[in-house]
Amino acid sequence: MTEDEVSEFLRMCKQETYKEGKKIFSEGDSADHFYLLVSGEISIIINEKEVARLEPGEVFGEMALLENIPRSATAVSAVHSVLFFIPVKALSQRLPALAYKVLLGVAEQMSARLREANEHIAVPKKEAQGEENSEAWPRKDE
Repeated sequence: MTEDEVSEFLRMCKQETYKEGKKIFSEGDSADHFYLLVSGEISIIINEKEVARLEPGEVFGEMALLENIPRSATAVSAVHSVLFFIPVKALSQRLPALAYKVLLGVAEQMSARLREANEHIAVPKKEAQGEENSEAWPRKDE
């Protein structure tokens, strides 16, 4: 983004501050805006289990940019946190070209998260002596 685009983007943002433990949104809430974490940490919770811990510079609630569906998780401030709140409609209606650039940035962040999740998926490997593990996937005979 150019300096002018960044300035315009920041003018559209509203700053919010959350104390530790304060809920930002709940699973099932309407998703008409997204957030940029400026400082602090945000816990993303699904079924009462923390599935991610976000740090400054990360975007969350970004699915609101892509789909008009309810929130899929709950976001809670893990520590005192400062956020920028960005309404999706304001971004897409006032600056569609900038919205596109923001979407590209969000897509890159989502891609990185998907790669990280893939690294945590255990795929059985061949045993060190070259014998096949009977539970290895995919199996040659399938």
